[in-house]
Amino acid sequence: MNFYHFPAYAKSGAAVQSLPRAPLAGDVSSGFVWCTLARSELPAALEDLQNWVRSYSPEGLLQLHLNDLANAQHPSRYDYSSRYDLLIFHQLLHSCAEEAQSQGHSLSKLQTAPACFVVFDSLLITVYDDKANWGPEFLARFMQDARLPHSPADLMLRLINALVDDYLNLRKALGLRLQHWQGQLLRPNTPFSAWPALLAERAYFNDLASICEEQHDTMQEWLDGLLEQDTEEDRGASQNASQSASLQRDVLLARSRDIIGHIQRVNQYVGKLETSMENAVQIHFSAQANRANAAMQVLTVIAAIFLPLNFVTGFFGMNFDDLPLIHHSAGVWVAVSVMLSAAAGMGWFFWRKRYWVAHEDA
Repeated sequence: MNFYHFPAYAKSGAAVQSLPRAPLAGDVSSGFVWCTLARSELPAALEDLQNWVRSYSPEGLLQLHLNDLANAQHPSRYDYSSRYDLLIFHQLLHSCAEEAQSQGHSLSKLQTAPACFVVFDSLLITVYDDKANWGPEFLARFMQDARLPHSPADLMLRLINALVDDYLNLRKALGLRLQHWQGQLLRPNTPFSAWPALLAERAYFNDLASICEEQHDTMQEWLDGLLEQDTEEDRGASQNASQSASLQRDVLLARSRDIIGHIQRVNQYVGKLETSMENAVQIHFSAQANRANAAMQVLTVIAAIFLPLNFVTGFFGMNFDDLPLIHHSAGVWVAVSVMLSAAAGMGWFFWRKRYWVAHEDA
């Protein structure tokens, strides 16, 4: 477990301090404490964590919420108690983000992991997956900012905003994948056989859309709870309520709406990708049908040209002795001339009707 102390919002020039041990509530005079730990550390540190949290809230963490923190497959969700809020948000694993940059193979199953946030008035507990990149470089982005977060909720929203940015960064890679499949589907004179890989990427888009919907619902519930909480506080507050508290509330509302807007952008982009891929599949089948029609058109023209030739050969091939020209020395040349003239006439007729030009355009 790692512990960091964030100074009070009004304190200028103060820096974030890394604490060697878990500070009790009485040890923190101002500001708030941020505790981070990996999910693999949670079982061994569960009792110490619960005892430490009780110094901030006598009730501690509910057993149901402790189970949610330890669940590596938990979907995105928002829940709360009388003392704290619990928000679970799926983050994109960086191994999956790197794989999405590859254009040589199809995307595998979407890899995400839940990041859990427990928000008290002066304490933020973050539980992240061991495969997630929560190293010093990631944490330094939030501890070296010129404008430090003023509350645990503000820090949580900044962390979630960074997680949503990873989804936004996928858009370019997914767009390249769409262009790749469009090129494969619409390649002329080449049969398409990579249907399993295409269906796997369709499943990838569907999983991403489902995760975005869960995240949107989670953040919307958080925003609704924040608005209800602000309404109750406004009713009980005096007319001389602090202006800084109102400013902090507006910052939380703005950040929450901004995150929801980013999630909607990702979800809308995924929807466009699914629609574009479906259109590409439909165009592929239409192109296949057009090629089949063009081939049938050629065969029809050839059959039409040979139809009078078959009539001439069938007429003179009848077993009758009194057929015209059958005993004449020039009869064979007359028959050949008639057949060649009929074939040339039919070819000229189809050329004037532009059947050949239509085939070339197709």
